Amino acid sequence: MSRIPEGIYRARADYDSAMFGETSNGKPYVHVRFMIVGGEFDGRTLGRRLFLSDAAMARSVESLEYAGCTFADNDITNLTGLGRQDCEIEVEHQHNAEKGKTYAEIKWVNAASGGGVKEEDKLDRGGLSSLRERCRGTLAARRAGNGTSTVGSASDPNDIPF
Repeated sequence: MSRIPEGIYRARADYDSAMFGETSNGKPYVHVRFMIVGGEFDGRTLGRRLFLSDAAMARSVESLEYAGCTFADNDITNLTGLGRQDCEIEVEHQHNAEKGKTYAEIKWVNAASGGGVKEEDKLDRGGLSSLRERCRGTLAARRAGNGTSTVGSASDPNDIPF
């Protein structure tokens, strides 16, 4: 089996693989396996220790949140939600001179990208606010049960109603 090349991959955390541990130096961590979703390496897994020391806590919590963790009751050991959403992992190669081998490992866990939205097409705050107001009536109508749509019109081909 070939080594996973360096790069960024869409992945999903495996809730059942998550295990808490502590290094010989007393640094707590949670080890999580991530499975690549899609592409040539679909189904391949890599693990990552996310350290829970004071210095690393914020970034590790952020990584776990990107992977879906909600930390119910503000409990770091409650990983509810982990693996319910995709995230992105950045894979890099590390050489172990002692063993004479190079390994693929996860450098970062980040939020999943915007799904292919080009930078110039992203909505800014004003655009999001406008969209929110335009759609408010439709959402209220759907929740009220009449399903009437106030968004879109047949006369505007750029305002696709689906």
